Amino acid sequence: MDVYVNNYEHFLLDMQKMFHTLRGEATIKELYGNQQFLKFRMDDYGHVYVKGDLASQGHNGHEQFISIENDFDQTSLSDFA
Repeated sequence: MDVYVNNYEHFLLDMQKMFHTLRGEATIKELYGNQQFLKFRMDDYGHVYVKGDLASQGHNGHEQFISIENDFDQTSLSDFA
């Protein structure tokens, strides 16, 4: 996924804010192409929900695509503190 540096910086700041306030969301996405993205959202109870679509142009016209959804608690965000 191609992401501009300032988008990455905003994403990390949003993740830090979520960790400290236990609410909010952070999204990182490409601005063109397949519109790949990862979105993290936290509810008021410290549960984090992640959703995303990632894709790759494979060889000989084959395309690889993955769509994910998962959830976990805020302790997993401690690396962003």
